[in-house]
Amino acid sequence: MKTLKFSSDQVENIVNKKYSCTWRLFDDKDLDVDDHLEFIDSGTKKTFGYATITKITIKKIRDIDDYDKLNHKSYPSQKAMLADFKRYYGKNVTLGSVVKVIEYDYSQDRPKKEKKDEVAIKEVKIFTDGGSRGNPGPSAAAYVVMDMQENIIKIDGQYLGITTNNQAEYQAVKYALQCAKTLKSEIVHFYMDSLLVVNQMNGIFKIRNRDLWPIHQDILRLKQLFKVVDFLHVPREMNKIADSKVNELLDSRK
Repeated sequence: MKTLKFSSDQVENIVNKKYSCTWRLFDDKDLDVDDHLEFIDSGTKKTFGYATITKITIKKIRDIDDYDKLNHKSYPSQKAMLADFKRYYGKNVTLGSVVKVIEYDYSQDRPKKEKKDEVAIKEVKIFTDGGSRGNPGPSAAAYVVMDMQENIIKIDGQYLGITTNNQAEYQAVKYALQCAKTLKSEIVHFYMDSLLVVNQMNGIFKIRNRDLWPIHQDILRLKQLFKVVDFLHVPREMNKIADSKVNELLDSRK
């Protein structure tokens, strides 16, 4: 299995799935889509997870755009970004240097099988849920991806630390869209028991809480990658699997 090293200051954001993209100036590993990777903390020299490459784009540093920055370490300016490249790769790096923009699907579990023969699932149903014990308090987000015959494709989620219930609901949507992208889906139907978030995502309600604006913008950018993304409200009884996953994640942190 091929390996990629990351600086210790990036590890937490990768594990928490805030980052799902890396930019590499030199590729001596011949990385390709569907490659399985072992992620190494360059400080501790220890493995902190695994990933599967979902997309690779080759471009010059000056052409790195807002989509490339969506799930990557952010920079206040192009000058600051170039300075960071020089810190890692040397002073000869310029805005014309060519990089590989590598998107990946991270997991703490070692992959069990190759994904090269997987077929794109064009249309999916996704049930999401987020919960906070205390609001704000310990929180988690979860999602369930199904095909249109309601066969379960994936159940996953993430412990979020201390945040609010609405933040958790939005994080679940963001994680689910990232998953749908790796499945090469084009049409995504969301089912949620949070009427507030459904109405906000459908543009019926304004988002008055400024703390939700950044993640809402992240989701809007992700939506542009699909032909259709819609949001439907369902009773809590119809969202039991995602709800159960949220509670499982929260209980595991007791």
